Amino acid sequence: MKYLFSLLIISLSAAGCTTARHSSKENDGLNYLILNPAIRFLDFDPLGNLYILDETDRVSKYDTTGKLLFHVVNNNLGEAHSIDVGNPFKTMVFYRDQQTILLYDRTLSEIQRIRLAEWKLHDITAACLSPDNALWMFDGTNRVLIKSGDDGNALLTSDPFDIIAPASVRPDFIYDLDHFLLLKETSHPVSVFDDFGKFIYNVEIPVEEFFSVSSPFVITGTGNEIQMYDIAERKFLTPVLVKTNVENNRIYKSGNKYYATDGKGIYILTEI
Repeated sequence: MKYLFSLLIISLSAAGCTTARHSSKENDGLNYLILNPAIRFLDFDPLGNLYILDETDRVSKYDTTGKLLFHVVNNNLGEAHSIDVGNPFKTMVFYRDQQTILLYDRTLSEIQRIRLAEWKLHDITAACLSPDNALWMFDGTNRVLIKSGDDGNALLTSDPFDIIAPASVRPDFIYDLDHFLLLKETSHPVSVFDDFGKFIYNVEIPVEEFFSVSSPFVITGTGNEIQMYDIAERKFLTPVLVKTNVENNRIYKSGNKYYATDGKGIYILTEI
């Protein structure tokens, strides 16, 4: 993936908002790609398109220049818990409180609504898409990681977490990084699994509340440094130095560019 399904910061009002890029002089010296003050989650798909889930539960898709392409709002399922755009042709939005998953096509037209109760699942705490269009879910009742087809049939099931004892015992988010799965539970180390649902190791991520994921990296920022942890190599890379202080901002990577979010929008970072 991906996928960053990663997590935070900017929002489109229902009446609309400014999506065009603005000059750095107009925006405190920062090169904003999109202005929007209340994003909850954002992520880039493999083609570089950017998706925002805002505080009104509006999902918006932008191209690589920051132009709004499509948007959709669903107001009858409460607050969306997470979004996954690792597949550029299928977007997943998970409504945890309602135990419902919505799948959209590339134009954000709904193609499937999955009510997990119909699959006899009532306590799914986290979900994401796999590259082969299956669903990864954590079943809180049975404490197992499940890979399921979109018909509800289980393709893989992990050993019970009580036996394998990962750090994330009840994950809030799952990230699919092609050959690895990251399971994230608030205030716990990240647990890494392989793509067969087998537990591999745990890793402590600094400023974990501000991390994002861009395969094969977990990305955070402190001061003027971007810190990247390589999941496959199990090590932190040499920090990337940037001109802007990114303390307490979420950092994203798409292609060879780095982005950050603040209370105004998402802006492009310039390396030193």
